[in-house]
Amino acid sequence: MSRVDQRGRSKGVPHVRVDKSVFHSGAYRACSLAERAMLLEVVELHNGSNNGSLWLSVRDAARRLGVSDPNTARRALRGLCEKGLLAVSTPGYFTVKTRHATCYRITFLPANGQGPTSEFRNWQPAEKTPEAVRVAATAKGKLRCGFSSSSVVKIHTEAATDPDPRCSSVLKAHTAFVEKPQFSSATSVLDSHTHIDCHTHGAEKASSEACKTAAGLARKWIEREGAGAQGRLAGLAGVHPSKLSRFLSDTSGRRGLTVEQCDRLRDAALSRGHLRAVA
Repeated sequence: MSRVDQRGRSKGVPHVRVDKSVFHSGAYRACSLAERAMLLEVVELHNGSNNGSLWLSVRDAARRLGVSDPNTARRALRGLCEKGLLAVSTPGYFTVKTRHATCYRITFLPANGQGPTSEFRNWQPAEKTPEAVRVAATAKGKLRCGFSSSSVVKIHTEAATDPDPRCSSVLKAHTAFVEKPQFSSATSVLDSHTHIDCHTHGAEKASSEACKTAAGLARKWIEREGAGAQGRLAGLAGVHPSKLSRFLSDTSGRRGLTVEQCDRLRDAALSRGHLRAVA
């Protein structure tokens, strides 16, 4: 807040201000990025006593926004007027003899000795429009003032109880119980749950010991069954024949199988080859 001296002159630095009542209104929340930037440019024209006499042409508005297409500025000004944030005091006029830009009035500021009219307060977006989508999206993310950890009463996390070491997911996470919200109910998280179930551990790569055991059982099964045994074993284990061939011929241990493939290969070798698992 800028201070005022005995003559009524401000000692602070000039600034462009938008009240929070406007900032959190549905009309402002429904504005596009160009409309929000355009509103600040129009407010910057206000010197404290010229509201209602803010002359701004479309070309000058485009220069202020830093865009090359004047239609972008024209749509932004029209959108602000439709939402009740701006009002046209004098329409623009262009002929050979007479030409002047449009004159605007900021509705949430006093003008001509009268208080603000605030038409934006009665504006409502039409259903299934981009404005309605923006209002619904920003209503969930209103800025919170003074939020502190004291309003969070309980944070509880329940870990997985599956004895399988390959599954380390969190089964339940219960976060942010707010018993006495400091803000409106629309901006407070009253109850939030997160459930994460692990179903992908079979896609993990099996350990080198498991791969070694499965390879040993597979080689013994192929040796016992004779010609064409490797192809039949690949079909029983659900592994592509070329992948099984590379896996069995690899001596460096770099080529491995997933946990699920390794288990299927071991089970197939044990069920059809009548072999015992290697200890």
